[in-house]
Amino acid sequence: MSNLLRGSLMFADSSNNKNTQLGNYFLTGGYKFTLAPDWLLEPSALIKASDMFFKSAQADITARVYYKEDYWAGLSYRTNDALIVMMGLKYDRYYIAYAFDFTLTDIRKQSFGTHELTLAVKFGESARRYRWINAY
Repeated sequence: MSNLLRGSLMFADSSNNKNTQLGNYFLTGGYKFTLAPDWLLEPSALIKASDMFFKSAQADITARVYYKEDYWAGLSYRTNDALIVMMGLKYDRYYIAYAFDFTLTDIRKQSFGTHELTLAVKFGESARRYRWINAY
């Protein structure tokens, strides 16, 4: 959840300031299923909503296929908004990913879609180093 304080922390005279910030809520989940020795399927979902839940709720439903956990490709559908095609790869500790959002709403008359390029580096050891945290 974001905007927990709803803008209630003010550093000046707030007598004329009407608080109109909404709280935003996110719920996400997914699971990786083994399809074959080198292949994984990961369905997942992200549900986004604000305080005006019924007017602004949106869901991203995604499915990704991994090969040896080094390469992946997937499709995602964002309700009432877009279809997303994505792919990526991992080399050593470097991650590169690309996604293309094809808009399904009327804005597509002005824009064919959006491109997203992600570059990431993983520093340090894997999370398994801290297995003891799960004991508590």
